[in-house]
Amino acid sequence: MDRRPFLASGKIVKDYAPLLTYLKLLKGEEREALMPTSEYLKEVVDRVGKGKVLGEVLSELAKELRWKIDAELAAKALREAWGVNASPEYAVDEIAREMAGWILEICEALGYLKIK
Repeated sequence: MDRRPFLASGKIVKDYAPLLTYLKLLKGEEREALMPTSEYLKEVVDRVGKGKVLGEVLSELAKELRWKIDAELAAKALREAWGVNASPEYAVDEIAREMAGWILEICEALGYLKIK
């Protein structure tokens, strides 16, 4: 299954199944709150432009996004997507990492940065 969210290239995140499942489990307003805004994308591009390595930015974004992730829903998403019983902490980390990767892929798709 090679489904990807809007503007995702798969250059950073190879399997978006957990994130897509997680987004499907969220209620509309919760999903909306997680979506990156244009201002947030510009902030991400500014970080990369200040000489930070893409991996550093990916880690920073994932840390910032963790607080927006519902641990129980994240664990449920991993069970449904991959068939694994992951700890809530691991599940939050995975969803946050996928979300951060997607944000960077969106920035590239919009021409704001180049992922090598």
